[in-house]
Amino acid sequence: MRPPARALLASSAGVEDVMLKRILTITLALVALCVPAQAGAAVPPSFVGVVADGPFFDPSVNVPGEFDLMVASGVQTVRVQFSWERAQPYPGWDFVPPDQSPRFVDEGGIPTDWTKLDEVVTAAAARHLTVLPVLVTSPAWAAIPPSTQASPPKDPATYARFAAAAVRRYGPGGAFWGQHPELQAQPIHYWQIWNEPNFRVFWRPKNWPRPYVALLRAARKSIKAADPTARIVLAGLPQQSWIAIRKIYEAGGRRLFDIAAIHPFTSKVTGAVEIVRRAEAVMREFHDGHKPVWLSEITWPSSRGHTDTNFGYEVSSKAQASKLSSAFATFARLRKQLRIQRVYWYTWVSPDKSRVYPFDWSGLSTLHGSSLVRKPALAAFRNTALALEGR
Repeated sequence: MRPPARALLASSAGVEDVMLKRILTITLALVALCVPAQAGAAVPPSFVGVVADGPFFDPSVNVPGEFDLMVASGVQTVRVQFSWERAQPYPGWDFVPPDQSPRFVDEGGIPTDWTKLDEVVTAAAARHLTVLPVLVTSPAWAAIPPSTQASPPKDPATYARFAAAAVRRYGPGGAFWGQHPELQAQPIHYWQIWNEPNFRVFWRPKNWPRPYVALLRAARKSIKAADPTARIVLAGLPQQSWIAIRKIYEAGGRRLFDIAAIHPFTSKVTGAVEIVRRAEAVMREFHDGHKPVWLSEITWPSSRGHTDTNFGYEVSSKAQASKLSSAFATFARLRKQLRIQRVYWYTWVSPDKSRVYPFDWSGLSTLHGSSLVRKPALAAFRNTALALEGR
């Protein structure tokens, strides 16, 4: 799902436990070198995160088992797509095929299927993992045509109604928690509004800032009406993140989000830090320097030698593990200075197949057929995360 990125700062389950232990042993020395002594201090809850998307939800993947492995590996929070398109594919009950109607419930007159999202929230809650929902992908009936993942809604109000429905289900006092008394209620308080609108892969209109701010405004109003305590997370901004966030401020977005989100993709960890610094300088310029920052995606794809397309930060599997350890340790060390509250690795599982799209090689594991193969980066993640958490 990752879009191409200009290398702006280019200078800068299936496998057996014994195999995973072997990988952990092989990479232990590497991780020890990469994690500085300062990393021993425990980071706050929900600092260490991963994205779960794509092959993670393949029918062959044991999702509860993967959540168990996440917990054992130090994951504290999981970022998951809450796909509007999948939840509300039909504009009304008259459009629902009779054989499909049992899976839908009524949300303000819109047939809504919460099944897949219920499964994810259940698995996370049972393991006390925080969920960060990313509200994305317009259904065809609501999208600017032609309908693709890049199509924002024609009317922001339709997106806002879906956002409010999600809050009423999974937020404080939500219907989901009432239906699952066996779970300790862990209502969702943070809601991320769209993903990377400054990339045409995720937002088709070229002049994106004002339409995105309109969407942000509508979503914030609707979400806050459903849960006044909710916090709005800005869409993750990749590439020249500081330019994108400036455009959001210039379009009137300053008071519409509570947390800024950056995707600092670049070749070096020092370059990723510089991207965050530049974005924060813009925030201070607009008198918004008090707001926290989340890195809702960081990654170095292990696609070197496998793809014909290169963005400038492709690495080997061994280097991916090293970059991961260094990045998490560095941002943990600088978290107070840079106001960084969370860091999410992109992604938990990837297909590792594409010859043209390096981000398809970003996972800590890869799905080969119906089997998951663990990469050195998973061992690096585990050792780094547990060290950062003081465990």
